[in-house]
Amino acid sequence: MNKPQTVDVAVKAIWVSVGAGILVTLIEKASGNIDDGAFFFGLIFSGLFCIFPYKIGMGSNGARYIYTVLTVLTYILFLGVGAEGYTILSLIICVVFVPVDIFILYKLFQGDSNRWFEAAKA
Repeated sequence: MNKPQTVDVAVKAIWVSVGAGILVTLIEKASGNIDDGAFFFGLIFSGLFCIFPYKIGMGSNGARYIYTVLTVLTYILFLGVGAEGYTILSLIICVVFVPVDIFILYKLFQGDSNRWFEAAKA
C-alpha cells in the first residue's frame, strides 16, 4: 500500500514545524533573548524532533503515537506554566502553530492514515 497523501502532508507540516522551531531558536540567540544553555537545548530538542517526520513517513505507528503524546504534553505544559519564561517571539510562534499541530494530528489519524499505519505494521 502506498503512503496516503494525508500522511505525506502531515510529514511535510511536521518538517515546517521543526524548521520554525530551529529558526526561532536562532533568532532568539542572535537577538540575545536566550543564553547558550537554552540555545543548545533548543537545537538539540529540535534535532531530536527530526526523528518523527522521518519515522512517521516510514510507517512507524509508534512514532505517530509518541509524536501525538509529546505534542499534547507540550501544550498542556504551556498552559500550566503560562507565558512565564517565554519570549514574545516564542509565544507568537506557539500560538500560530496550535492550528498547524491540530491539522497534523488530524491528518495522522484520518481513515487512510490509520489503514496505512496498520498495513505498515504488519
